[in-house]
Amino acid sequence: MKVITEEIIGYINLFENVTRARVKDCYQGQEALTFIVYEGEAGKAIGKNGENVKRLTSLIKKRIKVVEFSEDPLRFVSNLIFPIRAGVNFEDHNIIAIKGHGAKFKQAVLGPERKNLKELQTIVSNYFKFELKVV
Repeated sequence: MKVITEEIIGYINLFENVTRARVKDCYQGQEALTFIVYEGEAGKAIGKNGENVKRLTSLIKKRIKVVEFSEDPLRFVSNLIFPIRAGVNFEDHNIIAIKGHGAKFKQAVLGPERKNLKELQTIVSNYFKFELKVV
């Protein structure tokens, strides 16, 4: 079960005040704050030329990532790993496979000691009952 702290609530309030986009959820990872916004809100959240993200980054002093939620689990996973281009498919009834080529792809998706994949899995598990696998 995810615990929402006062700090996270403060980040969400600040994000919504600056961007005027509705936040579905916020995750504090090792390297960034990930804001999950409702469908159709990503453009408003990012702002023209990324101005909102730049402003929030300077206010919060943390890296900001904006992800648009989707009811489609494949699209949501694609949004989470953006800008990495990869094939995202159902491999089994409860496994989503992220397919790409090369060492740089795996390094970006997995991260050191599979840290990035664990963070992705944590976020996805809050909305869908799928396991992520990198192939």
